[in-house]
This record gives sequence, C-alpha cells and structure tokens, in this order.
Amino acid sequence: MAAGLVQVMNSPTNLYASKATPFWRDERVLQLVTQVVTLLAILLAGGWLIRNMFVALQLRGIPPSFSFLNLTS
Repeated sequence: MAAGLVQVMNSPTNLYASKATPFWRDERVLQLVTQVVTLLAILLAGGWLIRNMFVALQLRGIPPSFSFLNLTS
C-alpha cells in the first residue's frame, strides 16, 4: 500500500492541463513578434541612414551618383 502511495506522490501532476497558453505567451507568437520588431528596427535604421546621406549630399551640392569614379586624381 505504501509503494502505491509513493508512486502517486512522485508522479507529476499538471494542474493547468485544461488551460491553454495565452497567445501573447506562446513561443511561436513571441518568436514572430521578435522577428517583426527586429526587421522593423533594421529597416528604420537603414532608412534613416539613407535619408541622412541624401540630406548631407544635398546640403553640400554633391549629386548622388557614381560620376566621381570617372575623375582622375
């Protein structure tokens, strides 16, 4: 009788088996949100850098082209 009692006490019980994981705590959702936020941050940073480059070129009167490659030193 004691052996059966020990097995019952040592067996894992899941008290939350009937409750589903909320979507904001689901690993798949968190991975997707992380990827989207990272992609958005990269795109925003790249856009800011490109815009900054064009504004700086315009202020200095430099055309945004590769025509400087034809110039000799």
